[in-house]
Parts: sequence; C-alpha cells; structure tokens
Amino acid sequence: MKISEAHVMKRLLTYMWRYKWLTALALVFTLLTSLFLTAIPLAARWYIDHLVDPKEADAPVMTAFQFLIVYYGLFVGRVLATYLSQLTFSRVSNSIVRDIRRDVFRNLQGLGMAFYDQTAAGSIVSRVTNDTQAVADMFSTVFSSLVSSFLLFIVTLATMFSLDWHLTIWILPFLPIIWFSISLYRKLSSRLVKMTRQKLSDINVKLSESIEGIRIVQAFRQEKRLTDEFEQINGEHLDYANRSVDVNSLFLRPVMTLLQVLAYAVILTFFGLNWQSSGFTAGLIYAFIQYVNQLFQPLIDVTQNFATLQTSTISAGRVFEMMDRDD
Repeated sequence: MKISEAHVMKRLLTYMWRYKWLTALALVFTLLTSLFLTAIPLAARWYIDHLVDPKEADAPVMTAFQFLIVYYGLFVGRVLATYLSQLTFSRVSNSIVRDIRRDVFRNLQGLGMAFYDQTAAGSIVSRVTNDTQAVADMFSTVFSSLVSSFLLFIVTLATMFSLDWHLTIWILPFLPIIWFSISLYRKLSSRLVKMTRQKLSDINVKLSESIEGIRIVQAFRQEKRLTDEFEQINGEHLDYANRSVDVNSLFLRPVMTLLQVLAYAVILTFFGLNWQSSGFTAGLIYAFIQYVNQLFQPLIDVTQNFATLQTSTISAGRVFEMMDRDD
C-alpha cells in the first residue's frame, strides 16, 4: 500500500517527538547561530560608519582593537553554536534510525513464510539498511538545514525591515519567483528521485539473488543472462540518475544565483538613485548587500537539500510499508 508524503512526515515526527527535549535544545542552538549571523553585518556596519569614516580618524586605536575582539567573538560564537546544533541534531537522527530499525526488525520477525517467499532478501536488506540511513541523513543534515534556513531567513528579513523598509520592499518580489521555482523543481524531480531509489533497490536485489544462487547459475550456464539483466537495471538507474541531475543543475543553484545577482543590481540601483536624498552610509550599503546574501543563501540551501529530502521521504515510505506488513 502506497503511503502519502504527509503521512510519512507525520510518522517521522512521532519518532522525533520521543526526543523532544533534545530536539528543542538543537533548535535553541540553531536560533543562536542565526542571531550570530545577523549580528555580524550589523557590527561591520558600525565599524565602517564610526571607525573608517574620515571624521572619526582621531578615534583611539584601542576602540578599534576592542571592536576587533567583539567582531571575532561573534564568529567564534557562531562556530560554537553551529557545532552544538549539528551535534545535537545528529544524536536525534541516530536515535530515530535506531528506533525505526528496531521496529522494522521486530515486525519482520512476525511475518509468515509467504512474505519471504515473495520478497527478495536483497530488497529487505536494502530497506532496513540503505533506506533507514537515508532517513538518518534527512534528520542530521536536511532537517537541521531547513530549520536553520527558516530561522535565518526570518531574522534576516526582520533586520532588513528595521534598517530600511523602503529598500526591503524592492527585494520582496523575488520571493514569489523563488517559491515558484522550488515548486516546479519539486514537481519535476519527485518521480525521478523515486525511480532512482527503486532502481537502486532492484540492483541490490539482483546482486543478492546472483550471489546466493551462484552455484546454480554456473551449473546451468546462466551467467550471460544474469549479466544482461543486471546491465539493463544498471542502465535504467543511470538514466534516471542523469535525468535527476539535469533537473537539479537547472533549478538549484543556477536559478537562485541569477536571482541573487538581480537583487544585488536592484540594491545598487536604489542606492545610486537615492544616495543624495536618503543619506545612506557606506556601512548601511555593506550591511544590506550582506543581508541579501544571507536572505538568498537559506533558499539556495533549501533547494539544494530538497533532492535529499525527497529521497529520504521516499525511503522512509518504503520502510514504513514494510513495517506495516502483516502477512
């Protein structure tokens, strides 16, 4: 029975809920990372406007030195918060995969012989090992990246509005375009990712059957037939993988980078047309360019990790299908 993506995510979240306090701690570290990333351009803006300005040339050297300590302290804080966030999310993901594998193995012990007669051993091994590992990758890498990207996007957008809401409004039209490109990518890549995982499972099945029955294969001289069958499956896997790469190459970083460059052009044009009347400072210009980069980078990370998210969701669905068998 096919399980919907929404149902798969709901079941995965129930496993994560078992470790809600550890997950909450990881979210706190992720939020701290976003705050440190947002504070760094603000600190650089203050430095440019107060210490680099010729009017402030007589400022004591100690002031600049103190600022340098604070500035690098923000970088150290960001590194520590990022490390603790990734470490905590990794512990959550490993615990979740352990629980899933335990539940799958327990269910396999209760299935009848008819299931094992109809299901290849390689397919069972692939789902219990490879597919569950894909779930681990989702929680340790993709989920943490999505949460971090979301928090960084919200904090950065709020900071941009607080600095200059007129300029921020000029950046907002790019967001629907990005959302449309992500939706189109999801629609095109979903089937390709699913078929790629299916063909990989077929390869494992064919290898397992060939190795287990190698004596019979050699006794009846069936090596060429099995080789041809393996080559066909392997070629189909290569075809779907290449088509998936084609979609990723078009809709991931190239599109986002193009939109990011256009946003830079909008900012520089706005500053160029309004610098005399609006009183923009060099520090504000620098901060806004950095914030545009921080605004687009989470979206780029989301699109880059979307393929992994789809692979993990499909893999989790295959695991849950086996977990729900009651033959």
